[in-house]
Amino acid sequence: MAIITSFRTRIFFITASVVMLTLAGVIYFGWINIVRYETARFEERLCYETRRISQSDNDHQPLLQLSVDITHKLGLNNLDDIYFRRNLRGGSEQFHSANWGGDFETAILSGAKFVAVSNLISAKASEGSTSSLVSTARGPSNFNAAPTCNIAGWVVDGTDWKGAQVEINQIQATLIAKGDGLQQPIRAMALEILKNLILPALTLVLLAAAIITYYTLTPLKRLRIGMLSVNTTTLSQKLPIKGEDREFRELTDSFNVMLGRLDSAVQQANRFSADASHELKTPLTILQTTIERFIRQSNDSEISSQLSGMLSHVIRLGAITRKLLLLSQAAAGSLVLNMKEVAIGNLLNEMADDIEMVIDQRLLSREINSEINIKGDEILLQQLLNNVISNAVRYRSEQGWIRITLFREDENIVLMVANKTNLVSDADRSRFFDRFFRAEGTRNRAVDGSGLGLSVALEIARAHRGNLLLLPSPRDEVHIQVQFPAPPR
Repeated sequence: MAIITSFRTRIFFITASVVMLTLAGVIYFGWINIVRYETARFEERLCYETRRISQSDNDHQPLLQLSVDITHKLGLNNLDDIYFRRNLRGGSEQFHSANWGGDFETAILSGAKFVAVSNLISAKASEGSTSSLVSTARGPSNFNAAPTCNIAGWVVDGTDWKGAQVEINQIQATLIAKGDGLQQPIRAMALEILKNLILPALTLVLLAAAIITYYTLTPLKRLRIGMLSVNTTTLSQKLPIKGEDREFRELTDSFNVMLGRLDSAVQQANRFSADASHELKTPLTILQTTIERFIRQSNDSEISSQLSGMLSHVIRLGAITRKLLLLSQAAAGSLVLNMKEVAIGNLLNEMADDIEMVIDQRLLSREINSEINIKGDEILLQQLLNNVISNAVRYRSEQGWIRITLFREDENIVLMVANKTNLVSDADRSRFFDRFFRAEGTRNRAVDGSGLGLSVALEIARAHRGNLLLLPSPRDEVHIQVQFPAPPR
C-alpha cells in the first residue's frame, strides 16, 4: 500500500475511518437486534401456525388449502417449503402434509432438537384467526390459552430449517419450515438499510470528514499564506497569533523567532554590503582620477598601456561597487525612486539603434510600441533595460539573432528580450538571477561581466512593482520577460 504523504489526506482518512468505524459498530449491534427481533417474529408465526394445525378441523379445512395458507403466512413461496403433521400423544397420526414421509424424517427431521419457549405466542397474534380454523369442541378460549411451544433450528446441506411443536389436550402438532421465511425479510430489510441508511450515512461521513479536515487545516493554511508573504523586505513583520489554538500559536511563535534571526542576519549583511560599497566609492574615485591624470601626463606608451589596463579594472570595480550598493538598498527597502513619466518605448528604440552599430542589422528584430510610457525612475529603468539587452548581446552565439518586443497586455506593460545562444546550459537557467553567477560557457569566450546585471535588473523591476522572468524556451535560446504595471488608459 502506498504511503500517504499528504497531511490533509491523512486527516481526512483518519476522520472518515473513526466515524465509519463508529457507524459500523452502531449498525452491527443494531443489526444483531434486528436479526433477533425478526427471528423471534418468525418463531412466533411458526408457533402460531403450529397451534392452528393442532386445532384444525380437517373435515372443514382441506390439507391443500391449509398448506397454502400456512405457506403464505410464513412468507414462503412453495408448498414444499413446509412440512406439518398432527398426531395423538400416543402416536396415532391424524393427518400430515403431502410431502411428509420417511425420507423427510430421516434426512431432515432427524437433526431437530426442540427447545421449549414459553409464552412465545402473544394473544395479539391469535386475533387474526378465523373460527373455521378452530375446533368447535375446544372453542376460542382454548385457542387463546397460549400453550408452550417447542422451537428447533438446524442446518441440513446448507439449508436452514426451523421447526415448532405444540401439544394441546393430548394432540401434538409439528410444523417444519425452511428458513427462507426468516431470511427473506432479513434480506429485504438489509437492502432497505443499505439504500436508506448506509449509503446516505456514507455520504454524510465523507462530507463530515471533509468539513472537519477543512477546519482542522485552516490555521495551517493561514500560516502558509503568512509564510509565503515573507520576503527579505518584510522579515521584521511577525505573523499574527491572536485567536489561534495553542498548538498553532506555539508553531507561529517559533516561526516568528526564526524570522527575527533571519532579519537580524540579513540586516547585518545589507549593512556590511552598503557600508563596504560606500567606503569603497571615494578611494576608487580618487584612484580612477589619479590613473587618468598619469595617463595624460605619461609620454611612455608602455606605461600608458599598463595604466590603461589598471584603469579598466578600477572602472569595473567601481561599477561592481555601485551595483552592490543598489542591491543592498533594494534588499533593505531603502531604494529611493524619483518617479516620473518615462517614455520606455523611446528608450528601447535608442538602445536598439546602438546595438545595430555593434552587430549586423539583419540579426536584430524589434517590435517596439514607441507610444508606451510607464511611471518610474528613469535612471534606474535605463539601467534595467541596459542590463537585460547587454546580457542578450553578450550571451548570444556567433551570428546569433536578438529579438526585442514591447507591448501592452491587459494591465501590464511587457518587454520581451530573446536571443540565440549556445552558452547557457539547463543547469545555468536555474541560477540565472543569482548574484555573481556567470554561465560556464562565457568563461571560455572571456565574456565581460560581473554576474550582477540581471540581479540588479530584477531588484529594479520589483522596486517598480514589476517582475523579471526567465521563460521556458528551446535549449539554444534565452527568453527574458520584464513586466511593469500599466498606467490607466
